[in-house]
Amino acid sequence: MSTTPTAAQLQAAHEALRRRLSTWPEHLEDAQADSVRARLLRFEALRPHRTARPAPVSTSSLRPRHAPQSGLAHPPTFDRKRAAAGERDDD
Repeated sequence: MSTTPTAAQLQAAHEALRRRLSTWPEHLEDAQADSVRARLLRFEALRPHRTARPAPVSTSSLRPRHAPQSGLAHPPTFDRKRAAAGERDDD
């Protein structure tokens, strides 16, 4: 992988940063004149996702298919203080 971005990569990175950041300079030359912005521009131009962006993941596929049968959102937890005091549910 090359560590020097091409002019096309720099221009694409500049446009992407302008869309994301409201304070980003309008012209590529202005961004390159500032040492910090120039470095960010190079990082953005060389990011791997610039060439091959993976497809977005659907959040609906991450949800469980069936709702829990009980009304409890979380299973009951073990109460260590009650257990240490000797209390039991069957008393």
